[in-house]
Amino acid sequence: MKPEVIAPFMLIDYTWAILKKNTDMKESDYGGLVPIVPLSEAPELTEYAKPYIVYGYSETPPTDLWVRRRGNMAFVVYGDSFHQLSKITNVLSYTFDRADEAARDVNAFTSTIPAYIGLTFGTIQVSFVQGGSPEETEGGRVSSAINLRYEYHVDYDINTSAL
Repeated sequence: MKPEVIAPFMLIDYTWAILKKNTDMKESDYGGLVPIVPLSEAPELTEYAKPYIVYGYSETPPTDLWVRRRGNMAFVVYGDSFHQLSKITNVLSYTFDRADEAARDVNAFTSTIPAYIGLTFGTIQVSFVQGGSPEETEGGRVSSAINLRYEYHVDYDINTSAL
């Protein structure tokens, strides 16, 4: 597997596929963009009067087996109403809070994408959900947060020979 492919990319692609099937979100509402972006790209989506998601992730070093890795991914959903947030938050919470079953579903989806073959999830769980909270400014967007814990297995194609 190529080292530029990381587990969060797989989770983002799967998340977007799930949201398109279970909400009215679509790329055409965002100028052709996928509305799930890292924090640095969030300003590109603020011009659209639609909900969008900002993400971040962290990973811990492997412990006992070097191909078994663990990480956390946070999604912050921004929207104009608590109703919007509730639907998106519930869809994502239910999708990912099924441990082995969630991992199986993500693996089945990503197994059809050649770039992702070689990385598989063992488990995915929701570690917490924060309901909608108002923004600092009057009339601003409201937000909710979902944090995922995941474990995955990978064997990257990296030449570690110094010769």
